[in-house]
Amino acid sequence: MKNHYEALLFKVVLSILLIPTFSCTNNLPEVNFAETNNAKVDTRSAISSEFFVANGYLHFNNQCSYEKVFKEIFSLDKESLLSWSAKNNFTSLLSYYEKNDSIDQYRVADIVSATLFNEEGLLSIGDSLYQVVNDYVYIIKENNYRVVNAIKENPENFKSSRFKHTEYLVPFQGTKSVSDGSRSYVIQVNRKRREYANFEVSKSINAIGLAIVNIKLIGRAQKKGLWWGTSFNDEMDWGQIVCNGMLINDKVPVKGVIGPKVTNSVSTSISIPLTADNIITNLRVNVTFNFCKNVIKGDESYSHIYVNP
Repeated sequence: MKNHYEALLFKVVLSILLIPTFSCTNNLPEVNFAETNNAKVDTRSAISSEFFVANGYLHFNNQCSYEKVFKEIFSLDKESLLSWSAKNNFTSLLSYYEKNDSIDQYRVADIVSATLFNEEGLLSIGDSLYQVVNDYVYIIKENNYRVVNAIKENPENFKSSRFKHTEYLVPFQGTKSVSDGSRSYVIQVNRKRREYANFEVSKSINAIGLAIVNIKLIGRAQKKGLWWGTSFNDEMDWGQIVCNGMLINDKVPVKGVIGPKVTNSVSTSISIPLTADNIITNLRVNVTFNFCKNVIKGDESYSHIYVNP
């Protein structure tokens, strides 16, 4: 029992030391959740003084500047975020994902965080560089760019200065048991084609320690030659995500969110800011995915509770 408590204490202390928390305010981003990741807002004049671009990546004055910019662009949809980085003359990590759609591992699931890193996974806040390598963000003090390549070559040598940027949640229980809550039933459209939808629920941590829940619904399909080929993204007739609520640490409820209803789209997603990640030990997210992949199957609805793995 003693060893259990010592291990728990070590994890708590490590998380406090490793993941930066808010230095400006304890308030969460002021977001109209009904319009999360679906608004089109011009933020150029409001936040242009909070950062500059050099060597192809963003340099924020301090953590307050990063927090302010993060709040300002949080409501933007994916297209607007891509436009925002282009207007600021740098190529974001989100842009890199869009150009390399086959990437399905190591993605920063929160699209706002992915917008603030450049395509090489770099950003600077105050006197520190932040670098994305695979599942982790590495914190490099004193903006020592020489360490960047060393981390890429042997990331395991820098375990003490990193945190995991994205954690995918797993289903706890559900009204339908289909591939453990990762997808819908497969629709046989014809002898040569079948379709379904993927479900993704994750928790991301941004550069200053804020936890964000990301929920995504993605249309998928397969074609058959001699056998069924690799799945690919494919348009849905319509789709909508409903977060029915969350529970932090088995006692703190978070109200639900209804995402926008999209039509003739490959995917839809919502992101929900929570609190400083280092105070979250466990998380439950109750989600309903409503959609029509195609008219052959018609409207579908799947509900699951997702938890930390």
